[in-house]
Amino acid sequence: MLKAATADDAHVDNGVANKYQFTKYIDTNSSLWNQDNFLNIVIEFEYQETAQSLLHIIKNIETQMGRKKIIRYGPRIIDIDIIFFKGEEIRQKDLSIPHYDWHNRLFVLQPLYELLGRELDQSSYEIHEQKITKIGKIKF
Repeated sequence: MLKAATADDAHVDNGVANKYQFTKYIDTNSSLWNQDNFLNIVIEFEYQETAQSLLHIIKNIETQMGRKKIIRYGPRIIDIDIIFFKGEEIRQKDLSIPHYDWHNRLFVLQPLYELLGRELDQSSYEIHEQKITKIGKIKF
């Protein structure tokens, strides 16, 4: 199981080392399906194993939290994506890195830019109609 640490500490569990703080956002654009708003965060951490092994951990977390695959892109209790991984490009049946649609999702871009300490220029992306609301900070 992944464990959180304070922003000043680095904690390692299951090969994951993290020491970051991030902002939570609500995505109010659940347009594909009649869904509730999504809570979104972007997390950067160091991981010593492969992207495939990280995906395995993520799928276990999603299952433990009650995720069931019923409809592709349909309503779900949790969805954890790997956006980037050590600068690698991976195209497999069950894993695409970089994430195929990261640059079209404001709920990925805004917290990613915040993580990088940069201002997001929305005119550079096709995200003009998307809406998110900043709701607080999370410490790991």
